[in-house]
Amino acid sequence: MKIKQLIRILNECDPEDEVVIRGYESGVNLVTDVECCRLALDVNKEDYYGRHEIVRTKDEGPFQIINAVHLYNKE
Repeated sequence: MKIKQLIRILNECDPEDEVVIRGYESGVNLVTDVECCRLALDVNKEDYYGRHEIVRTKDEGPFQIINAVHLYNKE
């Protein structure tokens, strides 16, 4: 999803609504933080990991890197 698509969707929502993300195994958590980041695509093949990884170092490896926005919960 691109930011412009997210903005279009969010413009249809009540601005007082909460934003949630999926919990570890079940349920949901409130989003507490937003981070602009770089994302390495298709890094993980195992189905119990997310497909992509946030790039935290200068060593990007052989993967395609894109800019992204990460919504998460610090708790």
